[in-house]
This record gives sequence, structure tokens and C-alpha cells, in this order.
Amino acid sequence: MGLPMSSVSSILVDSKGYIWATTFDGVIRFDGFKIKLFSSSSFPEITNDRFFDILEDRHGNIFFISEIKRAYRVDSETGALSVLSAPDNAKPLFVNQMTKTSFGDILFSTKSGIFESKKGNTLASIITSESGEEMFMAFRDQWGTIWFENSQEQLIRFSDGKMNVINVNKPNALRYFDLEEISGNSWLSWNNTIIEFNEFDYTVHNFDAINQENTITHLSYNHTNQSILFGTNNSGFFNWNRKSDQVNKSSIKGSSLIAENGIGRSHTQI
Repeated sequence: MGLPMSSVSSILVDSKGYIWATTFDGVIRFDGFKIKLFSSSSFPEITNDRFFDILEDRHGNIFFISEIKRAYRVDSETGALSVLSAPDNAKPLFVNQMTKTSFGDILFSTKSGIFESKKGNTLASIITSESGEEMFMAFRDQWGTIWFENSQEQLIRFSDGKMNVINVNKPNALRYFDLEEISGNSWLSWNNTIIEFNEFDYTVHNFDAINQENTITHLSYNHTNQSILFGTNNSGFFNWNRKSDQVNKSSIKGSSLIAENGIGRSHTQI
């Protein structure tokens, strides 16, 4: 069975086994027998049919964002479509990005702040933007700390009600990788920088071998030799030996791409 449109921007298989796809002509859901199309022709709530991103939260609700930053929710129980709005405001939210936490909740980065999906058709406010500053690519790590990028291209760490600017090289895009080392640390890659962090502290690692035109897009920790393999968008893969603190070009050939939610998935040719 062919799709009713040709351009697919993202695909999701939900917890019920349904296949979802965002396209430039709406969002489709395939249940194994028939296709349902969510578009302006069938749903007056939808004002733009070009969609790019789709995620499912831990309650089975489906969220997708249109080209004009309008976010929509499909209820897991009723299948009803609704437009996402702020908790204390009936106006629709304009969402820059949405990301999925390790607990299965969805974070929405907006000009009004950062919001989180809750059970039912509700959102919880996590961080409020008092000045209306745009927020991008928010995520919550395994210790509850919120990391995000602001409109000034700064990386922000929000913990215990306080915001701290992380001093790193000029950013390109925020990418999050929740990798656990033997010591229990996790890792975040941002532009050509890798940040190692735990519940209480963090360390910024900059690499001279990675130029400013490169963005680190994938991380993989090797427990055997305590090294990290990371991919870049322009120069292939590099291997970082933690013992010697040396970074060398890897023999792996290929590119590293970004999957949904900013979580890296590598596409390689050995």
C-alpha cells in the first residue's frame, strides 16, 4: 500500500504498533489495514499541513509539530486531536522543539518557557521565560537537571531553581546523549564540545582536532578500553582515548546522522 503523499520527514512506531509519519501534506497513521490522515482538509484545528517532528509520551499520547511551530496532541484513549496551549493560557503554544525524557515525558521548548507533558490534555510549566526569550532543545538528564539553548546561542544548565551559563565554544546545535560511564557519569555533545557530567558537577572537553565547522552528532562509550567514539557531520568519526586523553581520526568510514529527539544514531560503512 502506497502513501497518499511522497515526502516523509519522520517516522514513529508507537506502543500500540501503529506507524505514524509526518509529511508535507499532513500526518498519517497506519494501523496495518488503513491509513488515517491528519490534515487541514479533515481537521479545522490544523492550519498548516507541513509537519517535521513526531513523538509519543509514556501515556501513549502522540505529539507532532507543524512548520509554523504549532504543536498538536492525539489522545491515546479517544484518538481526539487537540492544539497544545500553555497551562494558564488558552492561546496555542508555538513550539521550537520537543524532546523526550528518559522517563517518557515530552519537553516543549518555546518562547514562553519550557513545558512538560502530563497525563491528560495538560502541560506543566518547568521554566518560565520572563523576557520572552526563545528556548531550544530542552532536555532533562537522569538527575533532573534541565539543559537547553537560548536565543543568544548559550548553553544553559537549570538546577535547584538556578540558571547557569556553560562556557563552551560558540554553539551550532544542542545534541543530548544520556550515556552512562562505569563511574555513572553522562555525556552531552554540543557543537564541537563534549560535556561530562554527574549529579553535582560537570566538565567541558574541547577538541582542537574538531574544527568550528564540525558538529559532534553521535557518541558511543567503549567500556573495555574506556574510550569514546564520536561522529561529526563533516569529517567522519573520531576516537577519544580517556586514559591518554588523545583524540585520533577513526578508521570507520561514513557519516553520523541525527535521529529524533537529538539522540544520535550513526550510519557507517566499515
